[in-house]
Order: sequence, then structure tokens, then C-alpha cells
Amino acid sequence: MKKIIAIALCLIMMVGLAACGAESIKNTDWELSSVNVGGQDFDADIYGDWTISFEDTEFTMAFMGQEAEGTYEIDDDIIEMTANGDTIEAELEDGFLVIEIDVEIGETAVLTFEKA
Repeated sequence: MKKIIAIALCLIMMVGLAACGAESIKNTDWELSSVNVGGQDFDADIYGDWTISFEDTEFTMAFMGQEAEGTYEIDDDIIEMTANGDTIEAELEDGFLVIEIDVEIGETAVLTFEKA
């Protein structure tokens, strides 16, 4: 009987933790905290205010006076953001929102955002 209760509690906790990743993004604001391009770190301040705001199913990304709005979907810790026909993926990693973008052949920019 104790094993059945323990297994049931573990399953409940696993379902709860799976929902935490998805729920933690809704109604939050994020600010760019670090940038790494090709293995080299850059000061995020040189990019100005770069923010992402998530509502229930929509997001707004603001960067250097420009703004893009779109929708997003969550699959585990992966967030797919779509605006103007383009989709980018972000991942929740240890409380940070991380976006990887190919900028040149063989080089990747890693943009890390933290909750505002």
C-alpha cells in the first residue's frame, strides 16, 4: 500500500513539474542579460533594451525601438515564437530564457534573457 501511495505521489509531482515550465512563462517579462557570439561574450548593454513580454498566447519583443508581436506555443521547456511568418525557438534553462540564432556559417549567437 505504501508503494502505491509513493508512486501516486511521484506521478502527481511529475505532472506538476511538467506544467511548471509552461506556466512559468505566461504573463512574464524578460530582459536580455548576456550575449555570446561564436564563443565570445559581449556586454548585453550594447544592444540596448531588448525585452520579451509573454501574455496568455501572445508575445511582444522590443529591440532598439522596434517591436514585433506574435503568438507562441510551449512544448515542455521549448517556446516557439512566431511573428510575421518567422518562427524562432527559445528554451527555458535554469530560470533563463535562451535563444540560439545562426548568424554566420558555423557561428551561433546565444541570447540569454532573465526575468525582469
